[in-house]
Amino acid sequence: MRFSRWHRLAQLPNDLPRYAGVFQVRLETGLVDYPSGRSAMVFYGHAEDLKLAITRFSSQHAGMAWLVRYNREAVTSAQARCERLVDDFKSRFGSVPHPP
Repeated sequence: MRFSRWHRLAQLPNDLPRYAGVFQVRLETGLVDYPSGRSAMVFYGHAEDLKLAITRFSSQHAGMAWLVRYNREAVTSAQARCERLVDDFKSRFGSVPHPP
């Protein structure tokens, strides 16, 4: 899966995609301590309409210094792909991604 570039959550582009996919959220600076290491990643999400989901996520987390990126082309089974990313993260870092 190919992802867009990172965008500041507070400065989302106007042309967010309306297709199905996965989005990732990370800290703009710093790292979160996880049981098996450190990562900037704090959330993985999926939706049938990425624009709606990312816009909603942004409004729910206003003021957070976070970055977001999303898949560049529509995908099938967005939920399954997201679950795979979370499972891979958990295997590597010992827990699911979460904010500090």
